Amino acid sequence: MRCSRIVASACAVAGCNLFKIKASRLPTVTGELKYLTGRWQRYARLFNSVLLLESDPDNPTTGATANAVQDLVESIQTRLIVISPERIHAIKNATLTVSVPQLTPSKQLAIWQQNLGQAAEQLNGKVETLVSYFNLDANAIQTVCTEAFNASQVNSSPPKNWTKFCGTPVGR
Repeated sequence: MRCSRIVASACAVAGCNLFKIKASRLPTVTGELKYLTGRWQRYARLFNSVLLLESDPDNPTTGATANAVQDLVESIQTRLIVISPERIHAIKNATLTVSVPQLTPSKQLAIWQQNLGQAAEQLNGKVETLVSYFNLDANAIQTVCTEAFNASQVNSSPPKNWTKFCGTPVGR
């Protein structure tokens, strides 16, 4: 999600239109993929557009979908940005790989504190503990805080069940 915002900002600065497609939505039949690629290339050239291809983190690109992604990366002749946990190698086209690092614990803590407001002070170091157990991006932190505040129905005090919205701990 954070990478998508970075791409959107870069395209806005460059004056490009950005269109997004999930890797899982690519046609896996070669003829259909070639048709889509051809139509996209015409549109992209006419309207100064960039295609963002995003892997679905919950549905890894394997099998036919992985082949479709590779075929698209190899055949497309317009600007393409791929967001994927795994590196995709293009043999025919020039590529540039950019790694976007995850938020540092101190940045995550600042986002938690900003979203929790005064409630963060009342949690006596529990926010720091939360940051040490979970590695979340800014959207996830905001969602957790919003859900927790809504569940507690009290916006000025710490939510009773706020940690239940955090999911599974991620090792550092």
